[in-house]
Amino acid sequence: MAALVILTGVVGFFLPSSWRAEQSIEIAAEPAHILPLLESPKRWQEWSAWTSERYPGMKSTFAGPEGGPGARWEWTGEDSGSGALEITRSDPSAGVEYRLTFEGHSPALGGLRFEPTSGGTRVA
Repeated sequence: MAALVILTGVVGFFLPSSWRAEQSIEIAAEPAHILPLLESPKRWQEWSAWTSERYPGMKSTFAGPEGGPGARWEWTGEDSGSGALEITRSDPSAGVEYRLTFEGHSPALGGLRFEPTSGGTRVA
């Protein structure tokens, strides 16, 4: 058992301190039609995993501008936990960047970028 604990600790020193996950979807629309869904935290409940339907006890509050940098969504709930999402950058041709914080964890930086395609826009 002690060897397993030591091995786990040693392996931890060689793991990267950051990681990246990516998924994309092609949408048959121009970025100008997609941007309002991404730069306004109030609109995230139309498409994200953190919805009041999935977490009925979740309480949401919004602060700052309606959309773009400084737009902020905070939530708390027994099942959803507590967290915040703040838009840090919004560019109609490039996409949005955000800071995502869950209670007890360091903030994570993320983004949803636009790539033109022949059929519309890839959002990754």
